Amino acid sequence: MPRGYDRALYILLFDHRGPFETNLFGWNGELNEAQTAEIATVKRVIFDGFKAAIAGGVPKAKAGILVDEQFGAAILAMRRQRASVSRTDFWASLTAWRATKATREEAVAEIARRYRGFVDIFEKTGLQMAGPSTAAPISG
Repeated sequence: MPRGYDRALYILLFDHRGPFETNLFGWNGELNEAQTAEIATVKRVIFDGFKAAIAGGVPKAKAGILVDEQFGAAILAMRRQRASVSRTDFWASLTAWRATKATREEAVAEIARRYRGFVDIFEKTGLQMAGPSTAAPISG
């Protein structure tokens, strides 16, 4: 008997916590309120890249996000998406933005471009994600 979600679903995964704290910001230990807010701001940039990708042609019915509740609570409150696991690379865009080598708008555009490229791989080749889905609706 087939299991899982049987339609194309392209997920932008940004539920990382530790990598944001240590790799992107260099912070260790318990975060203060300002640090928590700064990580939430970065996650909003990723989400804005996701929205820009949809505005640029990614099929909305096939697009989804996976974001953590600690730093992404505001995003979860705005969206009702199905979540699954896959990823595309957006670290370079965020690192450039954080180092003021790119504007926020440039980072959003690059995230959208990379996400669009990720979706294109599946749209053009007909590839399917392996494994059964344990996805559930995210309510917010």
